[in-house]
Amino acid sequence: MAARADSSATLPLQHFLSKDPNLLNDTIHFRACDVLHLTRRLETAAKSVSLISSSLDSQDDDVCGFVSQLVHCFVATGETTRVARGLERILIATGAECQDLVKKKLGEELACVLARVSSSSKDLKTVSNMLEYSKVVQTVIPDHMSLLLEQLQSSLSRLMESPPAVLGREDAEKLYLTVKLCLQLFQLFPDLRQKGWSHLQQLVKAEVDGPGDRTNSVAAIVGGILSLLVKKSCARETSMLAGTAISMAINSAPTPEDCAQSFFFVYAAVSGDALLPQLKALQLKDATTNNIPSKDQKLTSEIAILRSIIIGSSQDLLCCAVNHLNRTSSQPQAFLLTLFPIVCDICDSGTEFQYLSFQLLSLWFQKLKTCLPALSPQGKQSNLMSKDSAIIAETLKRVCVSWDSPVDGVSEFVAEVFQILMEVWRAEVDGGRSDYTQLAEELMRKVVQMPWYARSRYKPLSLLIPYVDSEKMLIEKATIKEELMRCMGETFLAALASDVHTAFLQSISRNNQSVEEQAQKWKNIWLPCVVFGLTSGDNRLRNKICAYWLPSTLKILPATGRLLRCHFEETLQAEGGNSDHSRVLFAWIAVCRHIRTLAGLDLAKLPRILLLEAVYSDDEDICAEALALLSATQKKAEPLGEVEIELLEAALPYCLKMDSAPFRQMLLTSLKKLFVRVRDSCSTALKKKTRAQFVDPSLQFIEWLYNLMVKNVVPGACFQRRRTCLDIIQGWLENIIFVETDGAKKGKAQSPADALIKYAQNQGIWDFFSPHNRTSLLHCIADGADEIQASARHILSKYFPWTPEGSSTATSSSYDLALHLLCHGLDLCKSPRAYENSSGSQLIKLVYQKFVRDQNYHFHCVGDETEDEQQLPQGEVNSEACAAFFNNVLLGRIEMSLKAAEKDALFASKCNPTYGVLQALCECLSLEGDSPRVLVSEDWQKILLKTIALSSSTVTLVLNILAGGQTGNCPSFEAMGVALEQLIGEGSAEQEVTSSISPEFQLLLSWCWNNLKESCTCLGVAVALANKPDQGKDVSLLSSDVIESVGETFIRVLTHCRHRGAIEGCRNGFLQFCTSLMLCGDSNLSSVPANILNQVLSNLEKDQMTSSVTRRSAGLPIIVQTIAQAEKRCKLNKLLLETVTRLYSIASRPHRNESDQTQDEAPVHALNILKAVFSDASLSRDLLSHLGNMTQLVIRSFESSSWALRNAATQLVSTLVTRMFGQRNKASISCNMMTLQEFDAHFPELLAFVECKLAEGLHGGDSITDVQPSLFLILTQLASLGPAAESAQCHRLTATLRATVLDAVYSPVYFLRELSATAVVSLTPLDATETCVTEMLGRLAPGSASFESSNSVHGTLMCLDKLLASRTISVPSAEDIVGHVLNNKRLISATAVCPLVSAKCVEVLGRAVPVLTTASSTKQALLTSLMECVFSLSCAQLQLGQSVYIRSAISLIFSLLYEDERSSPASLSHFVSQCLGSKDTEVRTALLECVLQNQAVLGSTDGVALLKSLWHHLTRETDPTCVMSICKLLTAYHLSRPSSAGLDTDLCPDDICVLRSRFAKLACVQATLFPVEALVLPWQLGQETDAVVAESLSASLCDFSSRLHKFSQPHQNEDFRMAAAQALSLAGQAVFSCFIKSILKALEPAVVSLVEACMLLLVETDSSIRGVVTDFVGGLQWDKKNPKVSHMNSSLCSKVFLAYLCDEMGQCHSVQLLLFNKLYVPGELSTYLLRMTQPRTQYLFEHEENTFYSEKILQQVDIYEALASVPAKKDHSSALPDLLTELSAAVPILENKNAKKAVYNVSGDEGVMAALTGLVMQMQLAAKHSNSQLQAQVALELRKLLQISNLHPGISKFLHCE
Repeated sequence: MAARADSSATLPLQHFLSKDPNLLNDTIHFRACDVLHLTRRLETAAKSVSLISSSLDSQDDDVCGFVSQLVHCFVATGETTRVARGLERILIATGAECQDLVKKKLGEELACVLARVSSSSKDLKTVSNMLEYSKVVQTVIPDHMSLLLEQLQSSLSRLMESPPAVLGREDAEKLYLTVKLCLQLFQLFPDLRQKGWSHLQQLVKAEVDGPGDRTNSVAAIVGGILSLLVKKSCARETSMLAGTAISMAINSAPTPEDCAQSFFFVYAAVSGDALLPQLKALQLKDATTNNIPSKDQKLTSEIAILRSIIIGSSQDLLCCAVNHLNRTSSQPQAFLLTLFPIVCDICDSGTEFQYLSFQLLSLWFQKLKTCLPALSPQGKQSNLMSKDSAIIAETLKRVCVSWDSPVDGVSEFVAEVFQILMEVWRAEVDGGRSDYTQLAEELMRKVVQMPWYARSRYKPLSLLIPYVDSEKMLIEKATIKEELMRCMGETFLAALASDVHTAFLQSISRNNQSVEEQAQKWKNIWLPCVVFGLTSGDNRLRNKICAYWLPSTLKILPATGRLLRCHFEETLQAEGGNSDHSRVLFAWIAVCRHIRTLAGLDLAKLPRILLLEAVYSDDEDICAEALALLSATQKKAEPLGEVEIELLEAALPYCLKMDSAPFRQMLLTSLKKLFVRVRDSCSTALKKKTRAQFVDPSLQFIEWLYNLMVKNVVPGACFQRRRTCLDIIQGWLENIIFVETDGAKKGKAQSPADALIKYAQNQGIWDFFSPHNRTSLLHCIADGADEIQASARHILSKYFPWTPEGSSTATSSSYDLALHLLCHGLDLCKSPRAYENSSGSQLIKLVYQKFVRDQNYHFHCVGDETEDEQQLPQGEVNSEACAAFFNNVLLGRIEMSLKAAEKDALFASKCNPTYGVLQALCECLSLEGDSPRVLVSEDWQKILLKTIALSSSTVTLVLNILAGGQTGNCPSFEAMGVALEQLIGEGSAEQEVTSSISPEFQLLLSWCWNNLKESCTCLGVAVALANKPDQGKDVSLLSSDVIESVGETFIRVLTHCRHRGAIEGCRNGFLQFCTSLMLCGDSNLSSVPANILNQVLSNLEKDQMTSSVTRRSAGLPIIVQTIAQAEKRCKLNKLLLETVTRLYSIASRPHRNESDQTQDEAPVHALNILKAVFSDASLSRDLLSHLGNMTQLVIRSFESSSWALRNAATQLVSTLVTRMFGQRNKASISCNMMTLQEFDAHFPELLAFVECKLAEGLHGGDSITDVQPSLFLILTQLASLGPAAESAQCHRLTATLRATVLDAVYSPVYFLRELSATAVVSLTPLDATETCVTEMLGRLAPGSASFESSNSVHGTLMCLDKLLASRTISVPSAEDIVGHVLNNKRLISATAVCPLVSAKCVEVLGRAVPVLTTASSTKQALLTSLMECVFSLSCAQLQLGQSVYIRSAISLIFSLLYEDERSSPASLSHFVSQCLGSKDTEVRTALLECVLQNQAVLGSTDGVALLKSLWHHLTRETDPTCVMSICKLLTAYHLSRPSSAGLDTDLCPDDICVLRSRFAKLACVQATLFPVEALVLPWQLGQETDAVVAESLSASLCDFSSRLHKFSQPHQNEDFRMAAAQALSLAGQAVFSCFIKSILKALEPAVVSLVEACMLLLVETDSSIRGVVTDFVGGLQWDKKNPKVSHMNSSLCSKVFLAYLCDEMGQCHSVQLLLFNKLYVPGELSTYLLRMTQPRTQYLFEHEENTFYSEKILQQVDIYEALASVPAKKDHSSALPDLLTELSAAVPILENKNAKKAVYNVSGDEGVMAALTGLVMQMQLAAKHSNSQLQAQVALELRKLLQISNLHPGISKFLHCE
């Protein structure tokens, strides 16, 4: 914050501050953003003064004046620490001679400040800050101690006159600063502490010895601070300081015993202990006596006292033996140990105090560890860590339920407590003072029994490993490594599992073995796990292992790096390109990267072919790792090597178009590290003047890279390419260009970077800010994507210079450029398209920032508007006046647009929408908000008032239009549609049907929503600007009436509009509005958001606010949530807690049966608002203590008769469950899974309620109508719990709840049975799993009561299914399950019981069978029984659930046969044939689904027979689903094995035609058949040896290729496009090879069609389709192929495919003609030029001719370079005259259009640029074979083209004519 003080009379400072005479004046009036620069100036000044300090005479008047000014400035800026410290350095630099003078002047200034301390929070903060950091002030302050103490006493007394609970923010801050200052005095001055203790004793013993001397300042201060603690009515931060101050006074007692007794008295007073009657006489009179402590304050005082006494007490005090006052009968014990029960009791408090209480417990254990030698001397038996130790028992009791506490930070304290406990235990055991030697083993045994998915398992596991034999543990618990790998596949467990892995590694490193022996031990234990993880098909697991395990392994055991690298290199060399090749390659490249980063690695020693394969890979993870390997090194200043530069230049051009945002982020991160290396290594070399060999190549690499990025942001480039290039450009510029506003960045220095740039520019490179580069980036602002626009504008505004070099004034060229940009921006703002408005606003913002504000430009005439007649006041050409003038111009345009809209809204929505200029105005005003400039001019007040007036008028107009002219209601969407239809004026019935999708309707609707959004944003920005912090705390440019009217406008939008986008857009403006007001020092303004909130809640409490039930309370939740968010930004939460309490009260109201169901009641609104509040992660952390009560509320609401109330409760309960248990993963495992014991510890008020409601819900009848809806919520809570590890650890209610829930398993409601089954399993301890299995089998026994009901049997089977899905059972239990079913075969017979029951039984068997041994006879018996049941079903016996049963049974039979395939290979194929021959469609469908899910079976020993069966049944199949499944299987098999020998079928093309005709009307079947046809035709072509016969197939191949080309078109659906890609991959190479070998003329059409299809599919937007084609192109092999890799990304594939065509089919005229015609279509340029002169269409979105991924101009460049590399078979010179004619006609048009438009002209249009480039490329190719006259004419026209002024620089770059 700026210092507000008047400087003293200015003295001539040139002698003392000769280099910076304005320093002190600037310091007095500094702004927050000036601190960094000002600090540097102060440092420089201190050095200058120190040089002349010896000549300074303290008696000299000038010196006295200089010191006076310094001291005055020092005190005035004392509120800002950094500035004041800089001034203090100058004071010290004046030398020892002047120090007495400094102290004298400082005392005079301090006296003035101290006199105001009691009334000014600013002065309080100033004194507090100076006391904290200034040694000089600390020596001066004792002279003024009495005055300071009097002021503090006065301040404390005045603030305690009113209850702190109702203190305003400023008074609460004063109270905090007052207590803090008292604490600082106690810290600095021991005598005050001793006086404090003395007076404290008098206060404590007031009844016996008489009242203390309250007239003494110290006594009064101590009494007041103690009063704050006793009454518990101040803020938590203040209480903590007060407790520290009292504890410091206590610690000043003369003896440890006196300290301890004083503490017990004070703590009893604070905690209200009734056992101490002598404290009743303690009268601390103040107005807070009758205050009731809030829930947040009730324990803060106790914690503050305890925390301070534990931290600040000496070891003598902590170890002295004392008697607790409340435990007189007990033996004396150490003072520290007497505190332990108190701390434990506090830890049992609610969640709101968990952080502080466990922090307290952690501090206690830290002191225990420090004091252990004194508490437990050597050679003496101690009970601290014995088996019956209360410390161990009580600590573990609280730690075990808090490992995964929902309160942030608690788990870290719990871990620290546990770690110290184990350290103390180990010290006691090692010292022979404890007999409890098995503690670690017992704890470890309990921990490993916990389920693998429990988060609370892994932290204690990692902490216990150092205390047990880890190798023995891994042997005894063999599954631990597998469980760790499963954890690494789950995001919420990965970090915890990594800690366990790290602990195991550290246990290896702690052994006294050599490095090689440690590496070998690691290899034996962990190498298989790491290899499995790094080569896993699960990308998440693979990336987590790479990110977590690899770094820790290589850091702790460096020798493992060589083992891993050698292992993967050997695997890559031996595998021969199998399917796991890419995974192994990823693992190898990741290992190499980490080795190079941590220990260094020479790239030249790595296999070059593997590096090439990695950088070109189509796998984004591999490519990213490879680029990271090349970029990062162990030394951050390591120069670039030759290998790195070569590989980066080869790979980076093809990495700019990747789909993945994470890849772009990883690429940018890697390149930033590379940029640092270049900068630092080259700067160092230049500084040392060594001119090392690497400098010039490094600089040339940056030049190449920067030019590549600029070239690739050309108009027509796709979003991915532009975004990547802009990010890289910004990354480089922020690395090399020093910007003062960036702050102090480590490793970034201005001078070395400037020297490096100068050196490079002397070499003729690094012209980063050339006009051509600026033009290229300016065109990016016209992009349709907001991210591209904002990124380009940011680069241009932050790094590009806009002031003409060597001139500080405006020039005509720069003015013309600014005017051109402004005019184009305003034209774009007049467009109805939102993305063009955004571009226009960004351009206007750029002009405003770089020309108006920085260069004082003003524009009198903008565009074709003549109404802008405003003139700048004479003589005022400063920045502020120009900025105000510019904003007035924008406001004038908005006013004109608004007037036009009031006359004809439909016309305004088409031609002059308001929201474009509104958005531009918002951008400009936002710049002023970020600026340190104070807006003192009256013009700014007028601007803000006009902005608010116009924005409010726009809102009113739009709402009136949407409401059809009616006011006071919230119209429905139907009513809005009718209103817009009436406005459009479409009267006929036929038009009414289509009006909602007409262009006019779309434009008008978009105009309404965008105007609402931008107007609300503008209102928020205007209010924020009027109250910007730099204006001053009590200064606002707007009156309270205006601001209140703005608030009413926001509320009107949020309560009268239903459109989610509009009210979400309003949210941003409302948040700015509320935040700026809450930060304002004016109490009238700062209370406006609270008043709005109170009004909303009051209306709800009085039932005065209702709306339709269809939109979830519309904007009401946003009002409350936004105000709470704004309060959070101000670091408060008072309103939030009050709001939640009031909403809870509103929502708890009973439902009125007579209420209107078309309106929402207040409780419904309250629940919807609560959902928004609890869904907000930034707010919900402060509401953890309310989760239990809110859950009770929604459970009760579920029992309401109101549908709206139940619906709102449903929405809220999902949020609450997520907050309590976390998100669920695919396996339905909650991230924050907790046991019932933990659940009760975190939410103690909830469990008893759940028990009661559960019993009530199950007391009804068995009918569905008797089920209580609340039962679903209760069971959801219980089902989200995790099981306890042991029965002994279970909660006391576990058995009761489980028995009750087990009754619900038999419910007639399916979902209720499923929830109940999950809850039963959650309440079953892990060690009771086998018992539970036996229990459930008993309930399935014939004759039991539960066996007679299908629901009962189904529920019991569900319990078994859930149990087996989440736990591991023993082999005997699995045998029991299977045997029980075999003994009761009706359970798996769909004809005997309900098929759903049988299906569930089969699912249970599917989970039990894998546990059985391979040679089990039970499996065979089960297999026989299942097959009998399945094939005995009749198709006519249609029963509910029969298809589910068949799928389950077939799946289980298939898995059993597949498992036993090696021993009986014929059985699986026989079963497949039997199922495919079944008349039951369900059987065939189920079988094919199994094969689809287990496609590896086709590659097994029985795969040939299975393929023959599939081919055999394909032509006989009549069911479309089965045909599609067979086709998918055949296609997938042959795609994965492109080199397979044959098809093992006699199918011919005619058979495929029959299938096509059979399913002619089913497009999905046609799409799946097409790749199968691609298998048959080329295979038969390959079998023909006779060229005549082969030629006879050409017609079929041409027809096939033509259809493939048709299916590959972008307008086809994805099924056909995928079919085309698969068909191309299967047949393309065969057709190409046949054509290349035989050169059959008849095959040319087929080849051309395939080439066209391939080029289309390579730019396919669907990455999965594109991936199939890239595999095809990568698989093409020929002699000249470069690079010789099989897997490459799609960008490289395009170039490789063109090279293949030119190398292998370069002599084919049809292929050459195809590529030649791809460059340019005759007449295309004239068409685009003509289109540029015509009015644009009035549609919201213009038609795109190409896919966003196609990039026509870049494709033209690739084609041109490919064609230019081969001689043409036939020249194209005949087309040259027409091309010359077209170009010669276009050049004058381009000259005319470009003349006055420096940037945005026709040459920068995407279509014109591509057409022009393609035309010139065709000309250049055609001119190769033409005569010299035509070649000269071509050269002449090309020169004319390139001489056109303002031609887009990309054209010359792509034509290689730079």
